[in-house]
Amino acid sequence: MKERIEYIDVAKGILTMCLLYGHSYIYGNIVGVDEEAMHLLGKTFKIYGCFFMQAFFLITDFCSSFDQSFGQNLRKWLKTILIPGMLLSFLGNALWNIFFGGEMVFDNKGFH
Repeated sequence: MKERIEYIDVAKGILTMCLLYGHSYIYGNIVGVDEEAMHLLGKTFKIYGCFFMQAFFLITDFCSSFDQSFGQNLRKWLKTILIPGMLLSFLGNALWNIFFGGEMVFDNKGFH
């Protein structure tokens, strides 16, 4: 059995909590939860919301492929995660602007 790297386990745990926290904020807005907790979630989501999913995928992929070199793993990650993610993001933003005129469909108060 390979020795575990503790700080990687801690990072995975923190990112998993961010994942749960972020989805609670998103789906809480969708169903219309209007409490002080949602206000707090909204304020803190702005701090980590832009990086936690990418970091979660990177750490998870790093932990699942110890048999490859870092260069091989990085090329695979770029090809299978980063480039498709960026393309889907650009496509999603373009469609959003076409159909919604760039306006937010939901905010801290739920759907408009």
